[in-house]
Amino acid sequence: MKKRGIAILTNALVMLYFLCACSTIETPMDEKDNGLVKLNVSSEVQFLTKATSVEDDFKDVSQYTINVLNSSQTILHSSKYADRPEFLKLEPGEYTFKAFKGSDEKASFSPYVEGLTSFTVVEKDTINVSLTCVPTSVKVIMNFDLAMDDYFSDYKVSYKTELLETATTLEKTDLDKPFYLKTAENKSLLVKISLTTKDGKVASSEKTYTVSPKQALTIKVEPVVVTGNLGITIEIDDSTNDKEIIVDIPAEWL
Repeated sequence: MKKRGIAILTNALVMLYFLCACSTIETPMDEKDNGLVKLNVSSEVQFLTKATSVEDDFKDVSQYTINVLNSSQTILHSSKYADRPEFLKLEPGEYTFKAFKGSDEKASFSPYVEGLTSFTVVEKDTINVSLTCVPTSVKVIMNFDLAMDDYFSDYKVSYKTELLETATTLEKTDLDKPFYLKTAENKSLLVKISLTTKDGKVASSEKTYTVSPKQALTIKVEPVVVTGNLGITIEIDDSTNDKEIIVDIPAEWL
């Protein structure tokens, strides 16, 4: 009887040990060591020119997509900004917070805005992480004078940036809309204007500009006749003012 009692007691102690061990292993990490992160997003979508209706849609950050990625660039959380939790529970470590809206294209009729920042989560700490989303592109507005149709049967514009393998060409019917080209700070943008006269003569004029994200170029093109020769004047406005600076004068068609 004594040996049996000892065996029962021994088994009971072993079971108690394993129960305690399992309890320790199964303690949720987010209740013990995680930090709390509050995510904040703002936007600055105003280009250096008058805003368009398309850009106005980007002022409301509630529908921005937000992602939180770990050091391996695995997405741990993704949602619309309006649907984010009040606090996000994360294990201690290094993370990236990204917010964006639009399609990240190299050339488009719609802008793309993005914000990116890194942050560190410390055990049992609570932090605020904020970022501001800004456009990644330069905006180009082509303004062809109505008198162009008196002299030219067709015209089109090609854009080439360092990010584009080949130039993007807009036909005459699309030149009344702003166009957005992805760029970095102080990069080159080649603008080529191709024209066809009423009598079928073809010529082109091109110029390279230095551009940056959030910048806007308004390029005004007008026909001009000099001593019987038909050409164009090209004027550019790259500020919020209405001033126009002549940067290239008439190409001639003999």
